[in-house]
Amino acid sequence: MSLAEDFNDNNYGRKVNDFVLSVSYSVTPGSSLSTYFQYDFMARIMTTRTNGSDGGVVVTPFSQMDSESLEQLRNRLIDLGGKPPALSPTLDKGLRKPGGLNP
Repeated sequence: MSLAEDFNDNNYGRKVNDFVLSVSYSVTPGSSLSTYFQYDFMARIMTTRTNGSDGGVVVTPFSQMDSESLEQLRNRLIDLGGKPPALSPTLDKGLRKPGGLNP
């Protein structure tokens, strides 16, 4: 089953705790190379990492992500028994500071 089919059928994600949804997938079927996403609804960040040779980790604030996708991911966590806080787009905008680097 493709990644899109998994997502459309809600066969994705694992509850880490009440606030964190973990999603992983193989780059190609049967491949040992995988990508892992953790959506932390308390810290309001997504962490991405691969098990490839680079082993890098990327942290993305929810404020830089699509709100519709976040709502679907939050609903999936709730379906799995999680209790994430409500999404509040105004909260992320309120944290941004004019000029310079922002989280």
